[in-house]
Amino acid sequence: MPKRKRSAGRKESKGKVKLNPQLTEGRRGQSVTLNGVGSVKDVSSAFNFSCPDAFFRSFIAPFKEEEFFEGYWEKEPLFIPHRDSQIQGVAKGIFSREILETIDHETEVLFLRDVCASRYLEGVREDLNGKGRVKASQLRDLLAKQKATIQFHQPQRFQNILWKMMEQLETRFGCLFGANIYITPEGSQGLAPHYDDVEVFILQLEGKKNWRLYAPPQKLPRSYSKDLTEEEIGAPTHTLCLEPGDLLYFPRGTVHQAAVSDACSHSTHITFSTYQQHTYADYLSHALPRMLGQAFESNVSFRSGLPVGSLCSHQDLGANTQSTLEGLVGSLAKEVTGAHEQALQDMRLSFITNRLPPYVDRCDDPFLDDVEEMVIHPEGVRLTQLRLKHPGHTCVVVSSPDSHSLFLPEARDTEEDGDDHESDEEEEGGEENGGQGGDREIFHVYHSLANDRKCHMMSTGRSKPNGYVFPMRLLGLFKRVADAKGEWVSVSPDDHKEDMNNEMLFGDLVEYKFGV
Repeated sequence: MPKRKRSAGRKESKGKVKLNPQLTEGRRGQSVTLNGVGSVKDVSSAFNFSCPDAFFRSFIAPFKEEEFFEGYWEKEPLFIPHRDSQIQGVAKGIFSREILETIDHETEVLFLRDVCASRYLEGVREDLNGKGRVKASQLRDLLAKQKATIQFHQPQRFQNILWKMMEQLETRFGCLFGANIYITPEGSQGLAPHYDDVEVFILQLEGKKNWRLYAPPQKLPRSYSKDLTEEEIGAPTHTLCLEPGDLLYFPRGTVHQAAVSDACSHSTHITFSTYQQHTYADYLSHALPRMLGQAFESNVSFRSGLPVGSLCSHQDLGANTQSTLEGLVGSLAKEVTGAHEQALQDMRLSFITNRLPPYVDRCDDPFLDDVEEMVIHPEGVRLTQLRLKHPGHTCVVVSSPDSHSLFLPEARDTEEDGDDHESDEEEEGGEENGGQGGDREIFHVYHSLANDRKCHMMSTGRSKPNGYVFPMRLLGLFKRVADAKGEWVSVSPDDHKEDMNNEMLFGDLVEYKFGV
């Protein structure tokens, strides 16, 4: 049997093929999915998971995607009732009170970190949180006796179908998505009227819930509101009743409140939220410091001092100084190109670092362990095609780490590396990296493949991305593969002859096809 060859990138995992740790976490009681309608396979049948675009179209169906973005996104609420019967049928399998009770039984669920409880009665919201681990008896008591709404934070950490759905949404929008489950008993309301600083999609899962929406005091606010009074919010613009499978969208800033009637035993819905601090202003907050830095270096006017005595005067800036400042601000536009690219890169890296890892189908069987070692590249054939395995989960950085305040990522867990360390050291300089400047002749591919699902949207998440390092000679080929967004890319026998016999050319970032 031929020996497996190393990747052109440094620090790959060798020996047996290792599954993402998320795939086996069910063995440790971290991933909970009920049998029957709660399985990923059953719920997945109601949506189109072939690609992120197709998923979002099925998520808001029968409403048209183009109409949604043109007429409603960041503009107006949209209610989509009477959905496909298949979605109505599987809504409870996405999440339910029973699923929360199962999670609470099998894992450590804590008050405040995972669960908050509150009720809104006679114009006052009251927090009813306990301390430490949430007991099943406490959940039952909060719902049945105290009429509290249970808010369960980031359920995608535990429920595989939500991991699958939200990974698609994050890829489609290029932005982090969070989620909360709300379980409200009959005849009660959990939260006071308020507005949020996120775009909101609400999917009703169990029972019915009555919603009232109000005009935003400020369109697209940056911060969420305090609890608001009935006098502050005025008359509702929308009065709606959501049933299982119904979808409601409203922009950030939309004042809202929701309650369950006495005729319904309880209601369960999930709120998907996104676009928090994802505005042009946030983008410019990354770009402007760099633009000022570039201008300071290239334009002496930015280095000129303020008028003598200006800080001791109690008068406004004079007309000449005002004119100078306006001219300097206007000239910053000339610096936008380089700063724009760097700010975009910073935001992409933050997204890659904190987003969900790719959902892998075999995680529906959480008890899979290491698969048998196999030879990927048969003898007598050559590499003919490549495609990116997980589009939307990588970010290419060509400049050196020092130029953008990033670090050279630590090595991945490399059990069974043996004496490959010597060859790694040889690769870091000399001919394989172009023979000029050592590590300067490399590029980085940062990725989210090893992100920890259990930390998603929690304060315990990573602060730096995982990544690979590749020789610069492969940059053009990798960009071709990345730009194809998951489509197969053909490679010629003349492309990088020294690399084409390597069956792990780009590690586990891509898939490979071989031919004669």
